[in-house]
Amino acid sequence: MKVLHVTHSIANSYGGPTQSLKGYAEAARRFGAEVTVAAPACDPADSSGLESVVDSIHQFPTAFGKNAFTVAPGLIKWLRQNATRYDIIHVHGLFNPISSLGARACIHSKVPTVIRPFGTLSRYTFNHRRRALKRVWFTLVESHNIQRAAGIHFTTDAERDEAKWRVSDVVNRSYIVPPPFSRDSNEENVTNGRREKIVLFLSRLHPVKNLEALIEAWSSVTARRNGWKLVIAGSGSPGYEKSIRALSETVVPRQSVELTGFLRGDAKKEILARSSLFVLPSRHENFGVAVLEAISAGVPCVVTPEVQLAPFLAANGLGLVSSAEPRTLADNIVRALDDQDLATRAAQIGPGLVENYFGLVSIGQRLMHMYASAIDQRPAHRTRPSIN
Repeated sequence: MKVLHVTHSIANSYGGPTQSLKGYAEAARRFGAEVTVAAPACDPADSSGLESVVDSIHQFPTAFGKNAFTVAPGLIKWLRQNATRYDIIHVHGLFNPISSLGARACIHSKVPTVIRPFGTLSRYTFNHRRRALKRVWFTLVESHNIQRAAGIHFTTDAERDEAKWRVSDVVNRSYIVPPPFSRDSNEENVTNGRREKIVLFLSRLHPVKNLEALIEAWSSVTARRNGWKLVIAGSGSPGYEKSIRALSETVVPRQSVELTGFLRGDAKKEILARSSLFVLPSRHENFGVAVLEAISAGVPCVVTPEVQLAPFLAANGLGLVSSAEPRTLADNIVRALDDQDLATRAAQIGPGLVENYFGLVSIGQRLMHMYASAIDQRPAHRTRPSIN
């Protein structure tokens, strides 16, 4: 099977979406698929190492725009000319010119196309920032793609359920395939590292992550527990980074918050090995790859209900689910720090559970089933669904 992935970024700094793409590519190749990626050109200094897990990558220069609004005409032209060379096309994202126009080109070529919305079919997406623009874009562009896609790829049941208000027949064409998680061979003993008094936030610096609530909660934590440090590992827009840094400097004691910037490779493994708790207080989190990284490193977690891995954490006793209200969040952080049984359980069973539920083999089987089913149910053989 020849699989083509289309995405609007393969940069390492793009975070979870790039890491999950790597996982899907590696999982498919384990089952004999030939995997190609088409994307805008990436700065070599921000490479994710994707080339090591795919058969080929086609990168195209951008004409204008940045981030979600990047435009790469050469990529769309290449898709029109080459889409039919592939058995299935997997498009990652909505509401950006690369993914949206790319999906349109692939569907027009009558190649079975699966769309992964990244949680953007939720009410939160439509009601948060640029609401009018999103509704117009959806009506003019995305509704056509969703109507004619051979399948819609969600990473959790919750993400699929959130989309029902927009896509009436979503259940009939949906597939639940979480991102696969693959630990490097040299990470086998990561859970044996010496835990320090570190609470870790590891993610993009973006308003949706709700760092403001975490920093406010941290003031309460430091008043009740001495010697602990909040490490904020990630990067974002310069303006937002500046605002978070300024806010962190209001915490007493000031040295109890450290912003490290974006961490990768050994630096990321090291901070996970040293941390005693991971916190992600997001307002909306489509999946939460960073949560899997923490669990795989044996680190217990505190997350908000909006993090869609929250039920997995709670069901397996790997962390606490807390509201983002700062006082409540602080209470749950302190509770987790004091719970030695929680720390022991996360260290002992967390890595194994990640492998069992999210390993390359188990996810690869589900991924290949999705591809085969989408090929069998190509749009030409089914009634057009309605879009709410």
